[in-house]
Amino acid sequence: MNRREIAREAVAHRETAKVPYHVLFLGPLRERVLQRLGGTDINRAVGNYLNWSLPPAAVGRVALPNDEFMDEWGVRWKETHINRGYALEHPLKRPLLSDVKRPALRPAERVAGLREACERDGDLYLVAWCGEMFERAHFLRGMDNLMVDMVEEPQFVHGLLDVLLEFCLEMTDVLAPFPLDAIMISDDYGQQSGPLFSPRHFREFIKPRLKKLFARIRSHGQRAALHSCGDVTAFLPDLVEAGLEILHPVQAEAMDVHAVKREFGRDLCLFGGINTQRLLRHGTPGEIRDTVRRERDLLARGGGYILAPNLDLTHDFPLENALAFVETARE
Repeated sequence: MNRREIAREAVAHRETAKVPYHVLFLGPLRERVLQRLGGTDINRAVGNYLNWSLPPAAVGRVALPNDEFMDEWGVRWKETHINRGYALEHPLKRPLLSDVKRPALRPAERVAGLREACERDGDLYLVAWCGEMFERAHFLRGMDNLMVDMVEEPQFVHGLLDVLLEFCLEMTDVLAPFPLDAIMISDDYGQQSGPLFSPRHFREFIKPRLKKLFARIRSHGQRAALHSCGDVTAFLPDLVEAGLEILHPVQAEAMDVHAVKREFGRDLCLFGGINTQRLLRHGTPGEIRDTVRRERDLLARGGGYILAPNLDLTHDFPLENALAFVETARE
């Protein structure tokens, strides 16, 4: 089996002789890893089983002075060159749907180069991103304002999330003809001490829309995947009911990964689970090798596991620690 076939088996909860893995590096660390390992393609250099950086095209981004840019939704960002940057200005100053300026989908531009990428990496498990809902809502409104709106202006929040859901659904339909294995939505719902909002609010605002999105993804024969940082333990039963199949990153700093595996491992493929903040940043290469071997062997039993750090590794991670993870994952 090639790497794509192995990953497909793991996602289908079938145990494989080799455990699929995925790790990415941001900014200067990415260049240092490539210099050490050789090549220009990070997936090939480290032996990743997935390409999850699809589709490759950025649409509607406008460069601004002082390392700033405006995204297609009108959010102004600071470019840091070492990570995704951070939002500087949220365009929705009032809880009014009339102020929402939804961008045009522009599908041809949005999937430019995707067919070629799928052909180039046809031996890897291919994951494309369809957008965000809650995450995009707080980019537009600001986190504090959106939280207040969920209590004081619920109809506005429902309307805003409906706009964002429709965008994701349309994007999912655009991606449907491509030979992709999974479609992922990025939608952080947790912080390290617990969820960002109550299960009641999750069921009111988020779950019904995820259910529609996951159903659309699965109707096209692709797996439904979610990226959500933080502790989302309280939402896991609802996520399973909504039709989720792959959960990333199962953040070890915030969740009991083994408890999640025991309770939900039959329903969810867990993607991640390796402590990034402490182990990979501050541990020794020996500690990293021992921990990665132990966690991989435990979490991969019965399938349903993709080995990965909780988050992409950034510029301030020791190179030898990053390479220790790669070397152990390759075993």
